[in-house]
Amino acid sequence: MIMMLPFLTSALAVWYGMLGKRRPCFTLWLATLLMFVAGARLHLAEPFILAL
Repeated sequence: MIMMLPFLTSALAVWYGMLGKRRPCFTLWLATLLMFVAGARLHLAEPFILAL
C-alpha cells in the first residue's frame, strides 16, 4: 500500500495542474518528491544483498 502513495500524490498533482490550481499542484509535487527521497535514502543506505 505504501508503494501506491507516491503514485496517488503525483496523479493528484497532475489533476490539480490540469485544473490550473497551482498551490495544491506544487504542494503535492513536493510531497511526492520527498517520499521518493525518503524511500531512496532507506534503500541506498544499506548494501545490496543478492540472495541466490
